[in-house]
Amino acid sequence: MPLKDLVADLIRDKSLRRRFVDDPETVMDEYRLFKKERRVLRTMDKGKLKGSLPAEMHDDIDDFNVPPGEFPPASDDFLIEGGGADAQYPSPEPALFRYRINPAFAYGAGGVRGFSLSIVNGTASKAIEVTVFGQSLSDVNLKLIRTLGGAGDAQPTHFFQLGTFRNSIVRAVFSPPPGAPGGNWVLNDEYAVTVINLHRNAALAKTLTAAPVIKVLA
Repeated sequence: MPLKDLVADLIRDKSLRRRFVDDPETVMDEYRLFKKERRVLRTMDKGKLKGSLPAEMHDDIDDFNVPPGEFPPASDDFLIEGGGADAQYPSPEPALFRYRINPAFAYGAGGVRGFSLSIVNGTASKAIEVTVFGQSLSDVNLKLIRTLGGAGDAQPTHFFQLGTFRNSIVRAVFSPPPGAPGGNWVLNDEYAVTVINLHRNAALAKTLTAAPVIKVLA
């Protein structure tokens, strides 16, 4: 039974756990898991795993926890914004930790952050780049959803997905919203950084919004 063999090996083999974290699809291919087994394993839900495995394995599954510190975050970008502990794998609930923009953040009254309209609208492309750091992001869309103002949602012109299943990086370049006056960004508009996770496993398919919003500053 491929799933039984893989789970047993993951419990006892630290190096295999590392490989699985970095590239779960390749490891599942090596063990020739069936589609149903892949769906169960991707949930990392002990109850669902036990339902698909022999009873003699249930105690081992219940007792197993990833040793603390085995999977440190790749960088501070993979820690929750404003502090907080890294979510130890395996518990791959999709999450957004932080985001960065290029040009670098500008700050307005009260510490609100965003980008400078005068800088971005003064460039030939009038574009900004947004990079999101998260976990368990697979087959995603990255969007800037307008939450304040009248110019509409910003549209991605280039999109990249990097990193690993656990330390996921999503990057996109955004132009001003269609129909924006003069094709420019509009002062004081605000946008929510939103990732739509289109994972094949319905339990991992979610819409996630980072905080705080991006504001168009002077």
